[in-house]
Amino acid sequence: MREIIILVIIMNFAVFSLHSQTNTCTGTWTSAAANCQAVTIGDGTAGYIEVCFDVNNIPSGGGSSCSPGCAPYTPGGGFAARVAIHDSGGNLIGNFLATTLIGTCITVPVIDGVAQIFGLCLSAGTQISWTTVDACGNDLCSGAPPPCFPPGACTCANPCGPACGWATPPTVGQVTANCTEYEYIPPIGTNVTSSSCYTFVAASASVDFGVIVSSNCGAGNVSAFSWDVYTTGSCGAPIQSGTLTSLSMSPMVIGQSYTFCYTFTTPGCTHTSHYPYFVGASALSVVLEDYSSTVIDYQVHLNWIVSSEINNSYFFVERSNDGEHFELLSTIDGRGTAETTKAYQYIDKNPQIGHNYYKLWQVDGDGNSTLLRTSTASISQEDVFQASSAIIYDLSGAVVLSLDMINGDIITNLNGLNLKNGIYLVQMFDARGTSKTLKYAAQD
Repeated sequence: MREIIILVIIMNFAVFSLHSQTNTCTGTWTSAAANCQAVTIGDGTAGYIEVCFDVNNIPSGGGSSCSPGCAPYTPGGGFAARVAIHDSGGNLIGNFLATTLIGTCITVPVIDGVAQIFGLCLSAGTQISWTTVDACGNDLCSGAPPPCFPPGACTCANPCGPACGWATPPTVGQVTANCTEYEYIPPIGTNVTSSSCYTFVAASASVDFGVIVSSNCGAGNVSAFSWDVYTTGSCGAPIQSGTLTSLSMSPMVIGQSYTFCYTFTTPGCTHTSHYPYFVGASALSVVLEDYSSTVIDYQVHLNWIVSSEINNSYFFVERSNDGEHFELLSTIDGRGTAETTKAYQYIDKNPQIGHNYYKLWQVDGDGNSTLLRTSTASISQEDVFQASSAIIYDLSGAVVLSLDMINGDIITNLNGLNLKNGIYLVQMFDARGTSKTLKYAAQD
């Protein structure tokens, strides 16, 4: 019997009093010139708060002897100028520094729906914005979001994504260093039943499932564990089923893509994340770092970033309006084998009013297809963003150029600018001063 490996994470909470809640689901904060500024953000909606770095006026190299004098940054210590992002328990999630790129965002898991910004040793003019989102990145501040399928809620028809494949059983360190960590937001609490589904491609006639769980459970971190496996794309009756006493699947068709779904109950403890993997499955042809959908002027911009590709022939994108029946939208060439990061994009210029589901698939040189992830976007009248101007930055934060735009036609304008190959940050502004930032990959 294969055992589920347990990785216990101990969290130390720094205790300090939060300032009065702003009760704003989304908003913007601009710094004044002060040693310590604390702002509580969020309106109590559970999920994530995405905090983004919009304007950088943090003193470069300054503030090393600054003494903010506010908890948890007590007087007497030297602090570099920064914007520190904490959750409501006092845990530091991340920092924006003078060297941080404009457009960088930090995502804060929030069970109670609030987080806190600390401006330390700042001059005036640094700007931070925030929005409360769900585990799929959908905006929770402007009406009901589309259905979301994060870990704990994904299904055979809409799996969470691919899991790692290994030829032989890996160590805990190998899995946590090389496999995708899927977070539970909010964490799965005591006596909660959860289900998740992941895809893999069989490289052997026998495949074993394993998962490393981040929890405070100690030994015995699941109960009532059961699993089903399906041929990817066919979610009727499972082809095999089992329990915790048998985590092996056999016989499997080598080269076939499968979807593995499992259900369990947490026994008196909390799960925060997990790393699923399969022994006897193919290594991932593509390491997907990010996949997002953004609505701009009634068009859905699908952006994905991969950090490596092995024998990757192409991607294809499918769309559905009900989450069940999908149609092919486009194919996008891959790079074969490459160990460098690359950003890809596809624009759906004719999405439907209401919910739109986008499945991103990858196909290797042998014709094996893997479902990488599903993203969702909702179209409504309020989604119209008429960009009138834009500023383009390179990844060092330097301004490349500024331009005026017509009806937000950002991609058409950029394609005619002969930018050097690379990834750029494009900050767009409408007539009201509202801004949106997206990544753009320039290539020949």
